Amino acid sequence: MKIFAGLGHVARYAAGAGLSWLVFPVEAALIYVVLLVASGLFGLDPGGPLAGPTAVLLATVLGTAVTALVTLPAVLFGDLVARRTRSAAAPVTAVIGGMVLLAAYVWGWGIAVQSPPSQTAIVWGLVVALSVLPLLAFLVVTHSAGAVVALITAAVARRDGKPKLRR
Repeated sequence: MKIFAGLGHVARYAAGAGLSWLVFPVEAALIYVVLLVASGLFGLDPGGPLAGPTAVLLATVLGTAVTALVTLPAVLFGDLVARRTRSAAAPVTAVIGGMVLLAAYVWGWGIAVQSPPSQTAIVWGLVVALSVLPLLAFLVVTHSAGAVVALITAAVARRDGKPKLRR
């Protein structure tokens, strides 16, 4: 039974990471479509033929880094808080942790390249705006799948007459 629960944890984090990563290129494609429409409405240059694919490729690569370095640790920290306190504060803690990690990475990069604080703040705001949906997607998949795994584990434990295992 513990093997099933362990595989369930791994599977839910893998599914959450996959969906979180997938949100980045979808966001990039949607933003590019909005920019294309805006350029058509205002008679501006829409860019070259590779502008859209380049934006999606860049978002895919950056999405991989953000998922691995920000989203996954934030959700793991939220789960740790939920296990220790048995509260519904895990999603809030994960979102706050993700924003703090993003701030640390962006401000660290700004210091390393000697960027003015005003420009670094703008970059941080943009990165946060583009990272909220992937973080929320990761949270929804991870927590809903965790609830399903807990229900299945409890049902199997009841069927076998064993005490319920904790999630």
